[in-house]
Amino acid sequence: MKVSTDSLILGSWATMPPTCRVLDIGCGTAILSLMVCQENPQRRHITAIDIDNNAVTQAKQNVGNSPWPQRISVFRCDLKNAVFDEPFDAIICNPPYFRDTNAGTKPHLRQSHERQLARQQPSLTPEMLFAHAARVSMPTASLYCLYPCAQRAVTLSAAQQEGWHLTRELTVYNHAGAVPHVTAYRFSKELAIPQHEVLIIRDENGQYTQQYKTLCQPFYLAF
Repeated sequence: MKVSTDSLILGSWATMPPTCRVLDIGCGTAILSLMVCQENPQRRHITAIDIDNNAVTQAKQNVGNSPWPQRISVFRCDLKNAVFDEPFDAIICNPPYFRDTNAGTKPHLRQSHERQLARQQPSLTPEMLFAHAARVSMPTASLYCLYPCAQRAVTLSAAQQEGWHLTRELTVYNHAGAVPHVTAYRFSKELAIPQHEVLIIRDENGQYTQQYKTLCQPFYLAF
């Protein structure tokens, strides 16, 4: 499974206290868990879960080959049935986008049925994500996630219904003048005045913008 630009942006943009306990929902290859750990290796612990067997196997391999194998635990687990020993201080999730198995890219359609199911929005709707994230997190917890801009109203409504308040959002454009692609969100259970930010990935020449390079530089060898 390839690393998506969406995950790189979300993992680069998310900031968490150094000692917090983190849950990575739908971890895939564990890219977000590894980025969170790299950003501050002193974190207490990161738990990564996914419903896809192949993803869990690959995530475990990636974690085992990383500098932090003792700080990240990977499990095959459905969030809806998950029970944890302690609530989490922070949650991060690049949730499924597609609404049916005929949507998405050709590489996506060539993936296993189990992986396609994991990427379908009915497997983890916004309502499910916000409800179960609230259930397994501390009252002071933060939730980082990313959804298509077209789903912004649905996303904010679902979050509000489960007691999550928007504190930051990053609207992402592939290039200047394009229709915005996705929005990264930070939600909290505590009220705050939300901050609104914009990220443009490529300039008029098709090159990465300095803004994108600055954001993602710690995780890109090419930068």
